[in-house]
Amino acid sequence: MWPFTSSNSLLIASHIQARDALIASAQDRLGLHPSPSEAALEAEILSSDIETITSGILDKKWTSTRVLQAYIRSSIRAQERCRPLTEIYYEQALKRAAWLDAEFQKTGKLVGPLHGVPLSVKEQYALRGTHLTVGFSSWIKNGPTDHTAAIVRLGEHLGAIPFVKTNVPQTMIAIDSRNPLFGQTSNPWNPHNICGGSSGGEAALLGADGSAAGLGSDIGGSLRVPTGFCGIYALKASGGRYPLHGGPAINPGFHAIHVVAGPMARSAKDLEVLHRAYIEALHPSDLSTIGDLSIRQHQRRFGAEAMPHLPLHAKWLDDPLGAAKARNGGKGKLRIGYYVCDGFNRTSPACIRGVLEAVSALQTAHGDNVELVEIPHTDLQIVKSIRIFNGLVSSDAFANFRKHIGTDRTDSALFVMFLVARVPTFLKVLLLSFVRFFLKDPSFAAAGGTAGRKTAGQYTSTEGEKDDFIEAWEERVWEGYRLDGIIAPVFPLPAPVVHGTDEISICASSTFLYNVLDTSVAIVPVTRVDAKVDRATYKDRSPLWGPQAHSDIARAAFKSTSGVLSWRIYSGKKALYNAEQSHGLPVAVQVITRPREDEKALGLMRLVDSALPPMHERGFGPGAYTRWAQKKNI
Repeated sequence: MWPFTSSNSLLIASHIQARDALIASAQDRLGLHPSPSEAALEAEILSSDIETITSGILDKKWTSTRVLQAYIRSSIRAQERCRPLTEIYYEQALKRAAWLDAEFQKTGKLVGPLHGVPLSVKEQYALRGTHLTVGFSSWIKNGPTDHTAAIVRLGEHLGAIPFVKTNVPQTMIAIDSRNPLFGQTSNPWNPHNICGGSSGGEAALLGADGSAAGLGSDIGGSLRVPTGFCGIYALKASGGRYPLHGGPAINPGFHAIHVVAGPMARSAKDLEVLHRAYIEALHPSDLSTIGDLSIRQHQRRFGAEAMPHLPLHAKWLDDPLGAAKARNGGKGKLRIGYYVCDGFNRTSPACIRGVLEAVSALQTAHGDNVELVEIPHTDLQIVKSIRIFNGLVSSDAFANFRKHIGTDRTDSALFVMFLVARVPTFLKVLLLSFVRFFLKDPSFAAAGGTAGRKTAGQYTSTEGEKDDFIEAWEERVWEGYRLDGIIAPVFPLPAPVVHGTDEISICASSTFLYNVLDTSVAIVPVTRVDAKVDRATYKDRSPLWGPQAHSDIARAAFKSTSGVLSWRIYSGKKALYNAEQSHGLPVAVQVITRPREDEKALGLMRLVDSALPPMHERGFGPGAYTRWAQKKNI
C-alpha cells in the first residue's frame, strides 16, 4: 500500500478486505443515501446537536436506531471522501440501538444524557470484538480485543453508541494520519490536504458529519492540530480528568509528558455536553450518588486507572463573565492574553487573521468586561519548551516506538524525527553549528539540540528543567499578566497538502508548549482561508510580518522566527503555505487556561465562539459539511 511496503502485505490486504466487506454490507442494507421520503429527516438528524438528538428520541420524533442509521450512511460517505475509518462496529451498534429503543419504550426514560448518540473513537481505544492495531500491521495477529477501553465504557454508561474507530499516524506521534495498514486519511474539506494527527481520523469523520461525538487524545497537539485543520471543537484536558486505561502500550512507563484523553465535537455546546456528562459520571460532585463505594471503587466500575477526584467546577463553565466579575468586590474583569506569533514559527496570514478576529470579536461583544493583553514572544520561551519536549519524548531515541513498526516501512513523517534522535553526538554538533552559524538560525539550532538517547541522569535533569520551566512560566505569564486565559494559533499554517508536514513536525511546537505546561486547552474554529487576503510567500512577504504587523510586539516576534522553517513553509513552487490551494480550509485558535481549569477553558471557548459570527455563517457546526457537500455535489 503506497507509500509503504511490508512483508505483511497479505495480512494487510485481508484485514482491509474484511473491513470493507462490513462497510459494503451496511451500504447494501441501508443504502449510501436515504430515500427521498426520508431525506429531510436525515438531513435534520445530521444537523442536530447532541441535546437535539436526545430530545428528539425523548419526544419520539426519531429512534436511536434511526439516528444511528443516518450516521452509518454518513460515515460511509466520509470514508469515500477522506478514508477516516479503521474498525467497523455497525452490527454491534445497531443491536445496542435496538436495545436502547426497547428500554425507552419500556420505561419512557433515557438511560443517560448521551442516549442514542453515535460515538466514534480513536483507533487507540479498545472496543471489544475489534482489532486494536493503531496502524501496526503485525498487531493484526493479536486478534480482536476482549475488552473495551474505560473512556468508551463510560460513554456507553451514559447512553452513547460506539460504532466506528478512526485512523491515526504510524506510532501516533506525527501530525498527519497515515500508516501502512489503513493508509492516508485526508481533510474532508479538501482531500489534497491532511487532516492532522494523531486524532486525525476522528477529526476528519466529525468534520464530515460522519459522527455526532468523538474521543481522541493528545501528547503534543494530537487533539488540537487535527481539530483545527478540520473545523471542529475539542478539549485537551489536564492530566487526570479522563481515563486512558484500555489503550495500547506503545511507550509504557513514559509519564514525563502526560498523554491526555479528551472529547471532540461539532459545536461548543456539544463539547460542553460531553464534558459535563463524562466528568459528572467519573468525578461525581455528589458522592451520595455512588452509595457506599469509594471513589476508586467507582472508577473501577468503568475499568479506569486510579485517578484523583476532580469534580466539575461549574461556575466558570456556566458564566465566565460572572465568575470574573465576582472578583474585586464585584468589579472584576476577564483578562485574556493573546499572541499572533510565538517567535519561532512564522505564522501565516490566515492564522494571524484567525487570532485577531477572535480577539476583535471578544472585544466588540464584551469590551466592558474583558481586558486584552498581548504577550511578547520573549515571555513564552517557545524554544526552551521545544528543547524540553524533544529531550523527554526522544530520551530512548524512540526505541519503544520503532520496535512496533516491525517489517512495515517507516513513514516519511517520522524519518527526520527518528534520524535526528539517532545521529551521533559529534555529527549533531556539526550539523547544528552549520545551522547556527552558516544558515544564521540560532533558534532552530537550539530547538533541535536536545533530541536523542539519554542516560538516567540526563533524563532526570531534563525533568527538573521542565519543573523549573513550569514554575517560572506560571510566575512570569499567568501571574505576571494576571491572566484568565490565552488565545493563540493552533499551528502556523492551515492544513498543508498530503506529506506537507513530513519535514516540519517541529512546527507543532505551537502546541508542544501547552503539553509541557499541562494546561487545559479548548479549540474553536474561527474562520476560513481566503485566497484574496491571506497570500504570502518567502519573497513576497506578508505586510503583517513587518510594516503592517499588528503591533511592535508582533513585529519583534516575527523578526525572531526560524529562517529555516520560514524558507521551507513559504519558499518556491513546493511552498507548504499556498493561500490559493488552501482557500476555504478551516482556521482555528487555541483557548488556553491554567492546569486543571478545563471548565474555564470551555467557558472561555464558548465566550469566543458566541462572540464570533454564528457557526452557520462561518461554515461550521452540525450539518455544515453536509450542506456544503450538497452544494458542491460531492
